[in-house]
Amino acid sequence: MTTFTTRSLSNQMLCLVLILISTLCVESQISYDFNLPSLLTTEVYNIPMYKVQYFPDVPGSPVTYYPAPDQASPYFMTQRIFTLNTNGSRFENNLINSHYTPPFDKTPLGVLESILVIVPEGMVLYLGTFSHKCTLVVRGKLIVIPNENVDLVLWNVVLHPTSSFISRPDANVRHNITLLSNRYGEGSSANFNDMSVDPYGAGFLCLGCTIDVKGKQAPAWIGIHGDTYTNVSAPLMDFIDSTGYVDNTPLIRINKSADGNVILLDGLSTVRESTGVIDRVTDPSKPKITIASSRSSGYVNIYPFGKNVIFSSNTRSSIVITGPAKVTFDGAIFRGLGWTTNAPLNNTSLRNGSPGSIYVFVPKIGRNQDDRHAINLLHVLNPVIINNCIFDDNGTSLSRFQIMAKRSFGKITNNAFLFKGHQTSGIGLLYGTENFDIQNNGFISTWNQTNFANEVWAVPVRNTSYPDIGCINCGIYSTSPFLGDIRNNVFEGGFLNGAINLAPVQNRVALANLQTDQLIGNFSGKVQNNANSFECNSAWQPLLSSGFYGNYFTFYSDVKIEYPMSAQPSLFFRQYNSYFFRMINTLAANAPARNVHYEYELCLISTSIDILSYYNGRFAYFFAGSFKGLSLKGMVVNKVSFLFQYIQDIQYFSMENTVIQAEFKPIKFIDSSQERYFKNTTITSADYVQGSAIRVEYNDPQTLFTDNPSFDLSQTFTIDPPFVLNYNLNRSIFINEQLFKVDNGSTANITSALDTITFPSTPGFHRLLSANNNNRKGLITNLSPQTWMSAATTVEVAIKTSNFYLGIDFTGNVSTRRVPATGFGGEWTKCQYINTTCSVSGGQYGQFGSFPASMTDDYTKLPAKTESQLTILNDYYIGGASSTPSVTLTLPTGEFYFVLYFSNPVVPGSTKFDNSRLYFQVRIDGSLQRSPLIYQAAPSLNYLSTKKYYYTNTQSTPQNVVIEWGFTGVDVALSGVAVYSNIATPMVIPFDPAPTVLPSTTTTTTGVPATTATTDPSTSNTSAAPTTTAAPTTTTTTTTTTGVSGGTTTGESQASTTTTTTSTHTSGHSSASTVTLSSILFISSILFTIIF
Repeated sequence: MTTFTTRSLSNQMLCLVLILISTLCVESQISYDFNLPSLLTTEVYNIPMYKVQYFPDVPGSPVTYYPAPDQASPYFMTQRIFTLNTNGSRFENNLINSHYTPPFDKTPLGVLESILVIVPEGMVLYLGTFSHKCTLVVRGKLIVIPNENVDLVLWNVVLHPTSSFISRPDANVRHNITLLSNRYGEGSSANFNDMSVDPYGAGFLCLGCTIDVKGKQAPAWIGIHGDTYTNVSAPLMDFIDSTGYVDNTPLIRINKSADGNVILLDGLSTVRESTGVIDRVTDPSKPKITIASSRSSGYVNIYPFGKNVIFSSNTRSSIVITGPAKVTFDGAIFRGLGWTTNAPLNNTSLRNGSPGSIYVFVPKIGRNQDDRHAINLLHVLNPVIINNCIFDDNGTSLSRFQIMAKRSFGKITNNAFLFKGHQTSGIGLLYGTENFDIQNNGFISTWNQTNFANEVWAVPVRNTSYPDIGCINCGIYSTSPFLGDIRNNVFEGGFLNGAINLAPVQNRVALANLQTDQLIGNFSGKVQNNANSFECNSAWQPLLSSGFYGNYFTFYSDVKIEYPMSAQPSLFFRQYNSYFFRMINTLAANAPARNVHYEYELCLISTSIDILSYYNGRFAYFFAGSFKGLSLKGMVVNKVSFLFQYIQDIQYFSMENTVIQAEFKPIKFIDSSQERYFKNTTITSADYVQGSAIRVEYNDPQTLFTDNPSFDLSQTFTIDPPFVLNYNLNRSIFINEQLFKVDNGSTANITSALDTITFPSTPGFHRLLSANNNNRKGLITNLSPQTWMSAATTVEVAIKTSNFYLGIDFTGNVSTRRVPATGFGGEWTKCQYINTTCSVSGGQYGQFGSFPASMTDDYTKLPAKTESQLTILNDYYIGGASSTPSVTLTLPTGEFYFVLYFSNPVVPGSTKFDNSRLYFQVRIDGSLQRSPLIYQAAPSLNYLSTKKYYYTNTQSTPQNVVIEWGFTGVDVALSGVAVYSNIATPMVIPFDPAPTVLPSTTTTTTGVPATTATTDPSTSNTSAAPTTTAAPTTTTTTTTTTGVSGGTTTGESQASTTTTTTSTHTSGHSSASTVTLSSILFISSILFTIIF
């Protein structure tokens, strides 16, 4: 009988009250049955196995089998099973036979024979140096002896949910753990007649176990800004902690390019074998891999001497982890593991022999088993920590990934990855819902493509048919958008398919065979709707727009997003505060266009870590292919050639607060882009022989006005470093790409220039380019003239005197009585009321699910609180599934600018991942006009007001102007447009006076704010937002006064002229909420009285 205390009962009652308030109940994460005894089956060829159904709610979904070698034959040709009977025994070559039942006997019985040792639950087995072929089935604890050097060989280990594997060596000892499980690899012709060679197993199989591995905590890698491996005091990037590094001990790195040919010496081995692994060593006994000298920075320095737990394999065994496992790998080396290759997956299929036979006849021996990478995380129910480890492919392992995860979550941080085989990758997230923080990792890949034709090449064929996917050779590959930050990672060398490869899965419901997916980790309790590809794709936006920060890329280490132009919505990818050192794009010249906008903010693109250095012949084909658009903000590009050489097609290009010093001719690219925007940008040439460049400073003008659109452009020119003796400067100034002025300069050094610039008086945004052609003399005589832009900016010419002209509210809720609303600077009317001025197309009307109490402008951060403002924002016009919405305004002669108000009506709900903050663009008569060229939608249930957009009608008759927003299929809600003009008088908008009403006695209920809604008795419609009355109506006193244009100003404290009775939003919503809350509190008080 269970006894409850008063406190426990009261806690239960409190929980009941909370449940009444919030009825939502979700699972914390995915769930499936992992009670191994109940999962034991012999349904497959009479072989004892555990049958795990990872998707129990999906009829017909595939199951996964795991071995149960302790259950019965046919796992072993001869019964050789020993059970530990002594707690705390040592498992070593000279073990005590009597500690096992029956007494341990390791006498060889045959080539394929294996010994099976069972560690029961509650017992501890200490692992020492042991090298005999043996399978361990563990329900207790395996502890590698912490104060001894241990060389442990494990053939097959199966760890049950009650088991633990612990390796925490003292600082002065090491644990070498060799995994030697058998497998059928490429080219094998063996017959499958021994289940110790188990296609469903792994060398190290954790079935819901606990893994606690912690080695020495010196850094796995160090970022060094210097010429020698002993210089660790000045890291370029401050997130790397060199604490624990012992000076003058070996490091592994690609030599700095200034050192001559790049030499990567012997890869990672055990600590005792690494004594020769330092840069500049030329011992011919050490294998070498050379990379062209321009391809590296020498920044990533891997430190194997800081590790004393080493997992290795010369049979390419793998570590497989699943179920309710609790896993921490901290400070270990993983070397040569994994045998799932980049070849097409090829799993073994079995059929049974005669009943009771120990033999299994195999119709097909699969040579490339799935989920047997180096470390495999399969549907792990607890967070996995992999920190401060080193992963080395050993030059021979062809494992598709070093860390592979499906439906798992955790942290992968501070690790080092070394790829010499060129057919392995670092981290692969392959199901599509994984949630990992991937931070502070250092990647080295020594792949080098030597047969280039003008640095353009074709990407090798790889697997792209989900779920048989991968990238051949990259740092990070993900089909999941639900990651934490990808921050402070460094990619050094050559990655055949780029440093990071992101692959949004299309038509997920068909590929995954699930209508919805439960999310995990930080998104536990949320779901993804697989049936809606738009939702699946838009789930990528939070990661892409804010998740990439402080990363470092060299050589062939670009970021690829495999997102076709046909997919919706368009995605916006932003890299922030990152470094790009001689980075070259690996995208093929004929690659399909990507439906992606790229933005780089506060990034450095350079030929050298040292921004003042410059080496001969440095090229960086940084951008390539076709995509939506490109924005550079706050950028420094230091002496990089052919930056935009391989861009095929983009819709727009912008640069703001950016300095580019490069030996290239940018005018060609700029003219080829469809739309351009520059602000406070300089593009200069660089003398790549002398290492000198021209540094320019100029005054970027503030806003000018139509009555005097002129200013003095002042420029100063400095040679840095000052090697050039003299040169002339031929300056051409363009306004909106039209030549404004030419100055041929002189033969003397020119250090400054002053030009008076006069822009057109048409209000709007005007581009200013100061192009220069300089022929340097003195030390350099053989260079052709270089064209560059000392000043590239956009100047706003504003309307001198502007007035509120018209406010347009987009709503499908119209009535026969037309009444204006006041808000956001003037009086507003509905588009339908002025159909000769306003029309819409390509979308549909909508409104919020419930009337908002308040909203905040995501741009100005100002709240919208008044009833009229909220009424305008409550309704909207939104795009359709196959069209881009637009508004056409017909405006008279005059100067105008628009401010657009976008609202976000999406309520994600407690179980839906919020992917509503999509990116969109605004075009006026087909032009983007100004910065920002792309907006992000406001947070849920808030709004966004844009900056100014200009339009001028110089005709004598009214003309149409078309406002478009969003992209095809992107739902962005436009609630209103405010029109300002140099016309002094606002547009007259319709106002229908209220019908005469007989005098009546009114009652005002205090405590509820009076709202203004006027009812037309003939239609019973109200000019305010639609109402839902969930309680008896409240009568209010409403006042109206005549407005400026014959309209009406409502809701103000002015003399009363008309009195009406109305039901309001406030009373309806408040009453319903009050009744519900009062009921809950009443129930709570009764329960509280009963308890106490």
